[in-house]
Amino acid sequence: MQKISNSLLQDATATGKALISAADADAAKAALSLATVASSGSYDDLINKPATGSSFGTSYEFLEHFLSSASLAGNMTASVTGGVNTSATITGNQFGILQMSTGATPSTAQNARVTATANQVTFGNGEIFFSARIAMASSAWFDGTTVLGALRTGIFTSANADGNGVYFRAKTTALEIVIRIAGVETAQTVGTLVLNQFVTASFKVNAAGTSVQAFVDGALVATIATNVASIKAFHQIHIQRENAITTNVIAQVDFLALRYTPNTPFFIP
Repeated sequence: MQKISNSLLQDATATGKALISAADADAAKAALSLATVASSGSYDDLINKPATGSSFGTSYEFLEHFLSSASLAGNMTASVTGGVNTSATITGNQFGILQMSTGATPSTAQNARVTATANQVTFGNGEIFFSARIAMASSAWFDGTTVLGALRTGIFTSANADGNGVYFRAKTTALEIVIRIAGVETAQTVGTLVLNQFVTASFKVNAAGTSVQAFVDGALVATIATNVASIKAFHQIHIQRENAITTNVIAQVDFLALRYTPNTPFFIP
């Protein structure tokens, strides 16, 4: 091995000189001021680690991707009153698509629905995020005059009508965010449904239950001050035709998602 000349050593930095004269690997690491992780290789010794997901027990998360029209996740149940729930043809990168129709029988209250079997969350007891990817799937649609009814999806208390809570509603092609408290509602149009085009409708309710943010395809479209605190409700989607005509109204849903982070964790593991 060629000996390093004194002239080269004279021009070296202090770190270089310390590294050359290091007696062993540990001394070399110290000369280079390496962090602890360089020796331990442990993830725990890293700094500026990315944020990780919620600890087990501190949040509730749900995702239904409709791989089947009958076997659903969690406590979700598909049911109908004169309508039909069926799997639709996948057209993109979906896992599954549920097609919901009112049917053409000329009876009142024709509907198809997917609902949780019990109340899941209490507004004002933690942050709530809900999202649904939905589409108008028939040219015959609710118009508020001849064809009465609505598509509704969100977290609220009725499986076949307007209920207390927060949800999206389409009584025409206009998509509304609805906040309903003790039967009194605030509604704001946030988008428009177009035939056979999916839209992702999402909302976030703050932990105190005093503010609702609505998003369409990821863009913030409304922020509404409210007070939905103490309302208990379940997440769902339903389509209902209210008048006795033969019009068959059809909607599709790609997924339903819910994340509930209570102010007080369910438990700490």
